[in-house]
Amino acid sequence: LTELVLPNGVEIVYCYNNQLTELHLPNGVEYVYCRNNPIKDITLPKTIKYAYIPLNCTVLNIDEFKNRTDIKIYFQ
Repeated sequence: LTELVLPNGVEIVYCYNNQLTELHLPNGVEYVYCRNNPIKDITLPKTIKYAYIPLNCTVLNIDEFKNRTDIKIYFQ
């Protein structure tokens, strides 16, 4: 995959091992597995619980999740 358009209402996104350079996650997404993609930066929705993102990816809104123990963000 080089492009992925997600509709509202999606809660789980599995898109690892592709060629995505960007990923726009709608509100409501709770789990995202997008490791092994050349994504440089990502904005996570406020509804996120687990995120598996590329090692060199920057979470643009990481400050929103500081001190939250109910959210797990993994860089792989």
